[in-house]
Amino acid sequence: MIINQLIDKRIPFLTDDQTVHDALKVFVDSSLSQLPITRSGQYLGIINKGDLKLIMEEQDIPSEMRYYKGIYVSPYDNLLEALRIGHLYQLELVPIVDSNLKYIGSVKMGSCLRFLIGNTTLGEVGGILVLKAKKNDYSLSEISRIIELEGSNLLHFFINDYNETTQELKITIKIDSLNLESLERTFERYGYFVDAVFSEKEEMNGIKERYDSLMKYLNV
Repeated sequence: MIINQLIDKRIPFLTDDQTVHDALKVFVDSSLSQLPITRSGQYLGIINKGDLKLIMEEQDIPSEMRYYKGIYVSPYDNLLEALRIGHLYQLELVPIVDSNLKYIGSVKMGSCLRFLIGNTTLGEVGGILVLKAKKNDYSLSEISRIIELEGSNLLHFFINDYNETTQELKITIKIDSLNLESLERTFERYGYFVDAVFSEKEEMNGIKERYDSLMKYLNV
């Protein structure tokens, strides 16, 4: 999924000839805490609502308040790139800008997360295991084979931590089964330390509830 397809046309933008008072009104109407700012259609950066509140409302938006001037994605970047940029800079939204720095639109981080979970195996019911293994001992093909030996399928996989001192990886896998006791024992026989297991239906329901709460908080 290219990010251009997730542009939210309801997200307004500011212009550098607006007063602080006018900009704050746009913020209130949008219920957002960050908005892109432009000049004649050219992207200038992102403005934070909290910073504007410290400025006298009758003056123009100060140029030094245009944060993240070089932070944006291109219309043909992947969804994961937008999520990476948003997470790296703790953004509420990610601007989309073409090669001539023309502002095209923005996407909310919450919308990206909702699409990712709803349209990938992340949204499917299944069990989750967190494994630990030395970097030199780790093998994705071996992990997949172990899962298949137990009659299950790998739905999702990612490395979410790496300790340079111990050379140890933390690997999170999701499979299409909620009964993981046998698989847990098999991984341990192959030298993988099972750090955590989420296999009970109640646990999965709890994860869904936390996800639903996150989506409500992000207002998507």
